[in-house]
Amino acid sequence: MVVLNDRCKICHYICNAKHFQQNFENWTSGNNVIDKFIQDAQLSDHTSEIHRSLKEFFFESGPTEALEWIPYNRFHKIKYMSNDWFGKVYIAIWIDGYIHHWDRKNLTWKRIGQNMPVILKSLNINPARITSEFLNKFLVTNKVYGITQDPKTKNYIMVLDYICETCKSACYAIYFQQNLENWTSGSKDIDRFIRNTQLSNHDNKCQALEWIPYDSFDDIEYIAKGGFGLIYRARWIDGHIDKWDNDNKNWGRKDQNMFVALKILNKSKNVKLEFMNEITSHYKLNSHKCIIKLYGISQDPETENYIMVLDYAENGDFRSYLDANYNKLSWNNKINYLHSIAHGLKDIHESELIHRDLHIGNILRLRKITCITDMGLCKPADYDASENPKVSAYGVLPYIAPEILRGQIYTKAADIYSF
Repeated sequence: MVVLNDRCKICHYICNAKHFQQNFENWTSGNNVIDKFIQDAQLSDHTSEIHRSLKEFFFESGPTEALEWIPYNRFHKIKYMSNDWFGKVYIAIWIDGYIHHWDRKNLTWKRIGQNMPVILKSLNINPARITSEFLNKFLVTNKVYGITQDPKTKNYIMVLDYICETCKSACYAIYFQQNLENWTSGSKDIDRFIRNTQLSNHDNKCQALEWIPYDSFDDIEYIAKGGFGLIYRARWIDGHIDKWDNDNKNWGRKDQNMFVALKILNKSKNVKLEFMNEITSHYKLNSHKCIIKLYGISQDPETENYIMVLDYAENGDFRSYLDANYNKLSWNNKINYLHSIAHGLKDIHESELIHRDLHIGNILRLRKITCITDMGLCKPADYDASENPKVSAYGVLPYIAPEILRGQIYTKAADIYSF
């Protein structure tokens, strides 16, 4: 690539169109209509260095909108998805990623989004029938990166942004989907559950769980023993998923080296219904601020017991907090704490769940918020305790409602008694 001295006759700058034009002789699709279609798109991109600098100043910088001819060998992991009236539709990984801007220092195009997922829409049509009007239809409803050609079938292929079929946008579910083959918990039930939380995440607020390798934690320290397992504190090196970084095509994370609680469940090497019930109940409440947050699942490599990775309450349980701070609390403090607990219990009941083990040890102080935790005995509101009478009256005795001790069915009212 040579340094350009001549300016664009339209914008009077050395713009993207001039850089594209210098490369016209280095590629061809083999179809004059497609060549002209791509070239016209490139020649209409008059973004220059000065325009880009101004956009960056006003926080508006973005990639070029021009199309390009993309060699087919720049895609891999090509998988068939479906058929539409144009032809077959595939998902693939684009090795190079898309053009973002001209790198003046290295005299080449700066690309981002390496190894990004894209849709390959094959045009099952006689090349002689391809017109610019036909190709323009794709630009109306799709983000188009360029055009390629299958060397075997000779069909031309539109390279499109990968969007979710459910919400018709580039949502978080599609980014999670690309990573499903890169991890496993070793349990089909846990894999299925985590994947379902990820593939149902269609907005820009990440509520999905993730599989967290055990070596992502350090400074692991024993805290306490609970009724169903051991609790440890650990430092999570990577931090939790925050949002999708579209420039780098990867998850942006925050709170690196944050402390989390590791709840290691006894005898969970062989996943049982009780474990799945607990993580399912907890996940249903994961978006509520007065319920301790569940980030994901891990596994102790020595015992092979599974681990719930939860927010760490630096102030401990509510009993310990009150023992240390009761005399310092104002009436407003006390009312606010009760309000938070009531709010959390309301969230549980509005989700048609019953906690069934609410007591002061299962209430935590976390970053100035009072939260409810431990969903080990949590059940649906219509749960029939007579089906499992051995655990129907489990709990801390002073917090168990009298009717439960008399053998009656656990209800939301029994939770309120515990409160």
